[in-house]
Amino acid sequence: MILFCSACSADGGDVVTLGNVDQFKSDLVKNNPVGTKKRQVEDYFDGLKLEYSYIEDEKIFYAIVPNIGTYRFIYTTSLLIRIYLNQNDRLVQIEFEIEHTGI
Repeated sequence: MILFCSACSADGGDVVTLGNVDQFKSDLVKNNPVGTKKRQVEDYFDGLKLEYSYIEDEKIFYAIVPNIGTYRFIYTTSLLIRIYLNQNDRLVQIEFEIEHTGI
């Protein structure tokens, strides 16, 4: 189980990398099943010290796990997370996307 994201690796915790990103995603889904309350999602992200925002009009959390690796030595790789809530502020879907940024 991945307990820490790269945002909190300075304290010696596990770091999310390209090698273990699938386990991180699996843990996130396991700990935030369909029906999870909005506040519980916020608490989960806060516990990981994860960068995130919530857009009330869209009912979507946007989060990022930055710098999980490099791609072809010129791109930095990050994991993007979108969590969708219903009108009752309950989780209905989680999406992940790998993003490469660089020159």
